[in-house]
Amino acid sequence: MTIATPMGSRDFRFLREAGRTGFLLSPALVSTEAAAHFFNAESRPADNVFGLSIQTPSGPVPWFDPNISVKLCVRSWAPELQTR
Repeated sequence: MTIATPMGSRDFRFLREAGRTGFLLSPALVSTEAAAHFFNAESRPADNVFGLSIQTPSGPVPWFDPNISVKLCVRSWAPELQTR
Protein backbone atom coordinates (compact mmCIF):
# COMPACT_ATOMS: atom_id res chain seq x y z
CA MET A 1 0.00 0.00 0.00
CA THR A 2 1.36 3.41 -0.91
CA ILE A 3 0.10 6.67 0.54
CA ALA A 4 0.85 10.10 -0.88
CA THR A 5 1.19 13.17 1.32
CA PRO A 6 2.42 16.67 0.54
CA MET A 7 5.82 15.50 1.83
CA GLY A 8 6.06 12.57 -0.62
CA SER A 9 4.97 8.95 -0.70
CA ARG A 10 5.49 6.09 1.74
CA ASP A 11 5.05 2.35 1.28
CA PHE A 12 3.39 0.12 3.87
CA ARG A 13 2.38 -3.51 3.99
CA PHE A 14 -1.40 -3.79 3.79
CA LEU A 15 -2.64 -6.33 6.32
CA ARG A 16 -6.05 -7.77 5.55
CA GLU A 17 -6.82 -8.02 9.28
CA ALA A 18 -6.18 -4.31 9.78
CA GLY A 19 -8.30 -3.58 6.73
CA ARG A 20 -11.19 -5.57 8.17
CA THR A 21 -10.96 -3.91 11.57
CA GLY A 22 -10.21 -0.44 10.25
CA PHE A 23 -7.29 1.89 10.65
CA LEU A 24 -6.55 5.59 10.57
CA LEU A 25 -5.38 6.60 7.12
CA SER A 26 -5.19 10.36 7.45
CA PRO A 27 -3.42 12.08 9.03
CA ALA A 28 -0.48 9.84 8.26
CA LEU A 29 1.12 9.03 11.60
CA VAL A 30 4.49 8.13 10.10
CA SER A 31 6.67 9.85 12.69
CA THR A 32 6.72 10.54 16.39
CA GLU A 33 6.24 14.22 15.60
CA ALA A 34 3.14 13.54 13.48
CA ALA A 35 1.66 11.33 16.20
CA ALA A 36 2.36 13.96 18.87
CA HIS A 37 0.55 16.60 16.82
CA PHE A 38 -2.40 14.25 16.28
CA PHE A 39 -2.73 13.38 19.97
CA ASN A 40 -2.51 17.07 20.85
CA ALA A 41 -5.41 17.76 18.43
CA GLU A 42 -3.15 19.80 16.15
CA SER A 43 -3.61 19.57 12.41
CA ARG A 44 -0.65 19.72 10.03
CA PRO A 45 -1.24 19.88 6.25
CA ALA A 46 2.00 17.93 5.76
CA ASP A 47 0.37 14.85 7.33
CA ASN A 48 -2.76 14.82 5.16
CA VAL A 49 -3.10 11.84 2.84
CA PHE A 50 -4.31 12.75 -0.65
CA GLY A 51 -3.57 9.49 -2.45
CA LEU A 52 -3.79 5.77 -1.75
CA SER A 53 -2.92 2.76 -3.89
CA ILE A 54 -2.68 -0.94 -3.17
CA GLN A 55 -0.45 -2.98 -5.47
CA THR A 56 -0.26 -6.73 -5.96
CA PRO A 57 2.98 -8.34 -4.76
CA SER A 58 5.74 -8.85 -7.32
CA GLY A 59 6.31 -12.49 -6.35
CA PRO A 60 4.40 -15.39 -4.86
CA VAL A 61 3.04 -14.59 -1.43
CA PRO A 62 1.33 -17.28 0.66
CA TRP A 63 -2.30 -16.56 1.48
CA PHE A 64 -2.42 -13.61 -0.92
CA ASP A 65 -5.92 -12.89 -2.19
CA PRO A 66 -6.07 -10.44 -5.12
CA ASN A 67 -9.67 -9.52 -4.27
CA ILE A 68 -10.05 -6.87 -1.59
CA SER A 69 -12.84 -4.53 -0.72
CA VAL A 70 -12.02 -1.01 0.39
CA LYS A 71 -14.40 1.33 2.13
CA LEU A 72 -13.23 4.80 3.11
CA CYS A 73 -15.17 6.82 5.64
CA VAL A 74 -14.77 10.04 7.54
CA ARG A 75 -14.63 9.85 11.30
CA SER A 76 -14.65 12.68 13.75
CA TRP A 77 -14.18 12.72 17.46
CA ALA A 78 -16.09 15.17 19.57
CA PRO A 79 -14.26 16.69 22.51
CA GLU A 80 -14.81 14.73 25.66
CA LEU A 81 -17.57 16.02 27.82
CA GLN A 82 -16.22 17.53 30.94
CA THR A 83 -18.07 16.97 34.17
CA ARG A 84 -17.96 19.42 36.99
